[in-house]
Formats: sequence, structure tokens, C-alpha cells
Amino acid sequence: MATKTTPKFDFGKFDFSKVDVEQVLAMHKANLGTMFEAQRVMLDTAQTLAAAQFNYFRDALGNAESMATKMDMQAKPEAYAEETKAVAEKAMAVAKNGYDLSLKAQNDVAEILSKRVNANVEEMKKFAA
Repeated sequence: MATKTTPKFDFGKFDFSKVDVEQVLAMHKANLGTMFEAQRVMLDTAQTLAAAQFNYFRDALGNAESMATKMDMQAKPEAYAEETKAVAEKAMAVAKNGYDLSLKAQNDVAEILSKRVNANVEEMKKFAA
């Protein structure tokens, strides 16, 4: 049976007595808080998108049922052009809303993370001093 060996690290002349453990823990706590905040933004957006998609699907089913019951098979397709146009416009509006919400969430998360990275850089400068 092979024996396990623990790797040995040579930290050279690094003086650990200068490390402020409380400051390191505070930085990591802030990092976790930032990740939770970013996750909240993403989950809130996903929930909003799911609700919008569900409502659109429910409305589309209702419209399809309504059209199926009143459709005149003898009518020319032009008779349904306005209804078809309205359905297409609604679909485009729902898609654009989803795109806009997603883009806003992406920008919000990028801003949240960017601020935290900048704060970490400043805190690391204090560590190095």
C-alpha cells in the first residue's frame, strides 16, 4: 500500500505575522455577499422571465382556442391578417422584453462584480503595504 505524503510548501521569507486575519475574513465575507447579491439579481430575472413566458403561453393558448372556434374555413387568409399580425407583434414584444430584462440583469451583475473586484484590489494593496 502506498503511503501518502504531504507536500511541503516553501513560503520563503513571507512574514505571516503581518497578515491581518480579520481583514482577510472581512474581504471574503464581502466576496460572499457580492456573490449572493449577483445570484439574487439573476434569480429574480429568471423568475420574471419565467412568469412572462408563462403568461404569454397562457394567452397564446386562449387566443388559439378562440380563433379555432370562430374560424371560417371558407374565408380567405387575408381575413385573418390583422389577428396574425397582432400575434406576431405580441411575440416580438415578449421576446424584446426578455432580451431587455436579460441584458439589464447581465449589466447589473457585471457592475456588482466589478465594484467588488475594485474593492478587493484596494484591500490587497493594504495587505501589501
